[in-house]
Amino acid sequence: MYPVSTITSTFRDIAKESVDLSVRINANSTDEMGELGKQFNNFMDKLQIIMLDKERQSWLTNGQT
Repeated sequence: MYPVSTITSTFRDIAKESVDLSVRINANSTDEMGELGKQFNNFMDKLQIIMLDKERQSWLTNGQT
């Protein structure tokens, strides 16, 4: 089990300008903390997809001008 501070620290890190969207938390436990970690990972998966799509759209738009 890992403390809430691990997730808090990870959120703090991703809020910085140079963010690594591939960051995931080891969420192996079956308790509430494990569920929180799994949901954090789901959030990061979706955020990474959104940002990659945004980057792709920007590239396509800039490439057409």
